[in-house]
Amino acid sequence: MSVKIQNSVSMPIVIESGVPAPVCAKQQTKAIRGYNNYSYIFSKMKVGDSFITEKTKLSGISTASKRLNISYVSRSINEQTARVWKL
Repeated sequence: MSVKIQNSVSMPIVIESGVPAPVCAKQQTKAIRGYNNYSYIFSKMKVGDSFITEKTKLSGISTASKRLNISYVSRSINEQTARVWKL
């Protein structure tokens, strides 16, 4: 199942189910901005759901997860993108 979310992020976010998280997944903590967009995205996700985003957006994802007390893990796909799982 996938859910597409339109927001101000330059790359559309598609929440996906059924993509296994990495075995060594640990909570990540960093900080900066992008909190409102990713707070909404995390609120629509179930544990185990994931999405692909630009690597430059990972700091906003970190801020949102810290403020919402949500665990996540991200892994690089290529030089520009990463997949983010809600744990």
